[in-house]
Amino acid sequence: MTSTPQLPDNFLNNIYHEVDSETDSESPYCLKQVQQTSIKHFPYKLYEKIDQGGMKEIYRAFDERSQRQVALAYIKSSNPNEKDLRYFIQEAWITAGLQHPNIVPIHDIGTNEEGKPYFAMKLLSGENLANILKHISEPEYREKYSLRNLLDVFSKVCDAVSYAHSQGVCHLDLKPENIQVSDFGEVLLIDWGIAFIKDKNRDHDEELFQSASDTRQNLIQTMFGAIKGTPGYIAPEVWLCDKNELSQQADIYGLGAILYSILSHDRPPPINPIKPSFQSPIRKVNLIQLFPEKHIPPALNAVVTHAMEQDPKLRYKSTVELKKDIVSFLNGYATTAEHANLARLLLLFIKRNTSLAISILIALIFSLSITFVFIQKLSHSRNIALKNEQKAIANEIEAEKSLQLFLLERDEKIKREKTSVKHYFDRAKNQFYNHNNHDAWNEIKTALALNPKDYRTNTLALAILLSQQRFQKIVNEFSILKNTEYYSIALEFSHKKNDTEQLAENDLEEFLSKVQKSSLVNYQLGHSNIFNTINAGKSFIENKKLIRDQFSKLNPDAELTYNEQTDHIVIKSKRAVNLSPLAGLNLKGLNLSQALVLQSLTIKSLKQLTYLNLMNNNLERLDFLENLTQLRYLNLKNSLTGNLKQRLTHKLDYLNVSNTTTPSLNLNKTPVVILNISFCIKLDTGSIFKTTQPPKLVIISSENDTKKFRDLCKEYNVKILLNTPATPLKEYQILKQARQENFIHNDF
Repeated sequence: MTSTPQLPDNFLNNIYHEVDSETDSESPYCLKQVQQTSIKHFPYKLYEKIDQGGMKEIYRAFDERSQRQVALAYIKSSNPNEKDLRYFIQEAWITAGLQHPNIVPIHDIGTNEEGKPYFAMKLLSGENLANILKHISEPEYREKYSLRNLLDVFSKVCDAVSYAHSQGVCHLDLKPENIQVSDFGEVLLIDWGIAFIKDKNRDHDEELFQSASDTRQNLIQTMFGAIKGTPGYIAPEVWLCDKNELSQQADIYGLGAILYSILSHDRPPPINPIKPSFQSPIRKVNLIQLFPEKHIPPALNAVVTHAMEQDPKLRYKSTVELKKDIVSFLNGYATTAEHANLARLLLLFIKRNTSLAISILIALIFSLSITFVFIQKLSHSRNIALKNEQKAIANEIEAEKSLQLFLLERDEKIKREKTSVKHYFDRAKNQFYNHNNHDAWNEIKTALALNPKDYRTNTLALAILLSQQRFQKIVNEFSILKNTEYYSIALEFSHKKNDTEQLAENDLEEFLSKVQKSSLVNYQLGHSNIFNTINAGKSFIENKKLIRDQFSKLNPDAELTYNEQTDHIVIKSKRAVNLSPLAGLNLKGLNLSQALVLQSLTIKSLKQLTYLNLMNNNLERLDFLENLTQLRYLNLKNSLTGNLKQRLTHKLDYLNVSNTTTPSLNLNKTPVVILNISFCIKLDTGSIFKTTQPPKLVIISSENDTKKFRDLCKEYNVKILLNTPATPLKEYQILKQARQENFIHNDF
């Protein structure tokens, strides 16, 4: 999570110093400073006026430098006085200093060629909250802006105000008209024209504060005087412009008033702007009484009442507390404002756990029904009921005995299964399959303890020990298999080293030669594990000679090429290849697009792979991919015949399943950045969007190019590349496009 940008120390507190410092000069200091930093060429092309406020008017403009459209604010008066200029620039500076995702960003502050100050900001899309609430009764708006959606908008406004408060700034003009909601969910708080900076270090400067207060009050009266002279969004203490009373509680009142409008679709009741008072007894706001037809939730009614207290001391202490109550309501919990009793808390718990509550209710009804029937029968026939009760007791005792016997037999069966040789043999074989020789040996030891003479168990134990080159242990403890080829190999090499050492190079080659002539060469599970021990943690360069020699012996018709710069291996063969000599290597890339692979045991052991090309291999099982947690590139072109289901649990930069018969892609646990599904005629293309992180780039062919699919791509902001037989896309072109779009950054 990225943190909110912080302002330089004392930045906003210094704005009042800069704006109000020179009152007798020919031109205000702040205007001079803006003029000095302005560029000589006015870079904006003006279009139509799009809005106007109490002291400024806003135009749509085109920024010739950045080649984008912006909103350009000018001071409204044709002959502004010094205070107008100072507070116009103050608004620009304050807004520019508040860097938050839900506060409109300022791009530029300066003067035009006529010396008139302006500031450029983001050109807003969508509509303001006031207009949304005005049309909320219309079906289109009602469907788009449910109460939950409107509360989400309100929460984002709370975030913006909370950030401003952390910087010592109070907005003082919070209302639906100043909240802009885009079609894509972006929420921006605008118009900081009468914002107040709470500077605790300047309590002595009463003259400056009074000047700012007078201007602020004039602005308020100018901007809102048309609303029956008594706007409902401004806190009482704002009208007084009393320095000691102004605080973030004024904005909390404004937020409560906005929530009032969201719930009631109406403006809050006005206060007296001439003699506002929060000390006189005034009836608290109660939306349920004012708007009974709206069916307003009592919890939210309590939040509005708490936020719009006339006395600032009785409101929420901070915007964070206010938002916390909104989040609690959305999640089905009680708000602090409603002071919920035990019954209310129980009701909310039931709503959050409806299924559980219904189950309990059904069980209770069922129990009561059984009890009622029993009582009815008892009242009609006491004697018969007594006999039935006695019989029931006898049956219950018998059933209890049967149940105890069943449980005893079941526990005994489970115990037998857990302690059976087969149970531990299967566990050991599974660990051996996953190249976990240490865990495999621990499991097979338990199986041997249960039945030391079991031939299968002893054979697997020898295969495990042989892959670990523990020859002396085989000779000393497994004479029961002394007539087997495994034992003969161990006996021959037991005198050449201790079990804690590895064979010397010459002895190792001889050992591998013996192994290749034994059944282990066909039992690739054991053969792969032998190389897994030899190569453990080593690079190809470290064991280059041994790997090449052994690979050539096992695959005389195959060609192995190693690229030292990329740490990639490419294998070419017209026949199926045995990859056992590569087991356990610390290798980054493996290209098998020109070879046939019949088993994936060795691939499973290459846990450092970032690049794997299995193109042109007919693969039905992909369970080996679960071990490859570093993989970023996977090419299954012409290969995949089944579904790719939960085999990968980490992010892939590139996945190619083109020209395959897979009907569905389940990518819920496998975020993919670039996805190639061209020529997949059976694929349900909608399945690639059933994930929290859809791809950023999808390569398709005409078979996938439907309006429905393009609409989904547009909805999820997914870029499309079209691959056709006439103009086929090369892989390097795709990756180059992805790097230009900053979807991926490094090679594989």
